[in-house]
Amino acid sequence: EALDGDGAVLVTDTITVTGTRALLPATDANTVLSELHYNPAVAGEEFIELTNISGFTVDISGCIFTAGVDYSFPAATQIPAGGRVLVVENRTLFQARYPAVTGLAPGEYTPDNLRNGGETLTLRAADGLSDIFSVAYDDSIASTDGLGRSLIRILGSTPDPDTYAWRESTADGGNPGGTDALLFTGDPLADLDRDNHSAL
Repeated sequence: EALDGDGAVLVTDTITVTGTRALLPATDANTVLSELHYNPAVAGEEFIELTNISGFTVDISGCIFTAGVDYSFPAATQIPAGGRVLVVENRTLFQARYPAVTGLAPGEYTPDNLRNGGETLTLRAADGLSDIFSVAYDDSIASTDGLGRSLIRILGSTPDPDTYAWRESTADGGNPGGTDALLFTGDPLADLDRDNHSAL
């Protein structure tokens, strides 16, 4: 509104401001821990996978693990919208096991293994003040404890960054760098197994 000297409205107009920023700093609202291979069947193939759940590129430079492993993301480390980045125990062994997987963060984390019985992983934001996540895992899903499967975070269509529930991967070795989604097919209302619950 434009006003005259007496406070009377002279003209009114509407202005729309559209943000065009395409690069966001990593925060707990856009970056989640999505897969964890803490006790693989073959030593050295451990990995931690992070996913950008936003529609913008996320800059994870300067973010640092403060619990679980020792790793700091170097400058210019970015995750594209909907993309993933992997931090690995041993790059040579990982690339031999998963030659087609891209999105590896530079270097390796130390110590050279995640605890097989479980622990807490904490990723601190680049501001040094806030945590992107601080998540505990354990070995309660037997197939993920040295029997080949990885831990997959159950993500809904609108993920809640604060909720972490785990399941086993659909394949031995997990699905680093890609989706492990379980897709539903068939009639959602059917009860073919007659357990009084719909298929969905």
